[in-house]
Amino acid sequence: SKRAIYTKKLHTLETYYLLGFIILGFLGVVTNTPSIWLIGLVGLMADITIHDNAIAGADVGTYFPLRGQVFISSLIGYEFYMDETSFDFFYEKTLDGGATWEAAVTLRTGSVNLCDVWFDKWTPGDSGIVIHIAYVDFGVDDVFYRSLTTGAETVGTEITVLAGTSVTTTGTFLSIAKSRGGNIGIVYNLDGGTEDGFEISTDNGATFGAVLTPNEDGSDFLALFPGNYADNNDFDLIFHDISASELSLKPYDNSENTWSEAVISTGIVGHASPENGCSFGASLRLSDGH
Repeated sequence: SKRAIYTKKLHTLETYYLLGFIILGFLGVVTNTPSIWLIGLVGLMADITIHDNAIAGADVGTYFPLRGQVFISSLIGYEFYMDETSFDFFYEKTLDGGATWEAAVTLRTGSVNLCDVWFDKWTPGDSGIVIHIAYVDFGVDDVFYRSLTTGAETVGTEITVLAGTSVTTTGTFLSIAKSRGGNIGIVYNLDGGTEDGFEISTDNGATFGAVLTPNEDGSDFLALFPGNYADNNDFDLIFHDISASELSLKPYDNSENTWSEAVISTGIVGHASPENGCSFGASLRLSDGH
């Protein structure tokens, strides 16, 4: 569950010990030394503390990233999170596969309760090195965007995507993705359905403009992805329709500014009192970009 995953250690990085475990296991077989297996297992189970005051406990469902971690190589990674006390928004970087983390860099001082990120190379065919960041500050009721150019570690100017009027702390969501054609899309619901929408940037995040919203109900959950269609600026949306208890795929037609829908699965009952963020996970299929 989300509460189990987002502890005060934020994320355990056991995966990055797998290679060491495999090597030690191989040595254990070659040398017939069972103790080496045990050492490898202990290494695999070790926790790494990234930030000891990140959102945790009862706040997990209300303030957490949809996608909050980016690894641009096997060793270099970035973690995005909100502080539990101040609700300021930060990122930290690792150069050694998560064993150690550099000092936190502040992205926003405020009251951030939602964020999502998208890395250029997550979009099929994109060779860029930019992490695109969307976040909501419930203190000022706004949606923001900024970029992080990896390598140079250059943080872009904070862009106001939407100057909102109200943000609640339940039944809200935020998701960002980059199309194969280069457009940046941000879909959001700030207050349970009254203030929601879909914004697209055609100029690398300098400005955003509202297009047709995919939202249907105040408590629905959405996750945005690049589409794989003839129009390379189309998007795909994984949509959890709470009222219909359905999980569906909603393609966005960029040239027509329309949404269509195909049901993935029925009987997907949503939580009676939905917290922020999606109740599901998804990723692109590497074989064909869907």
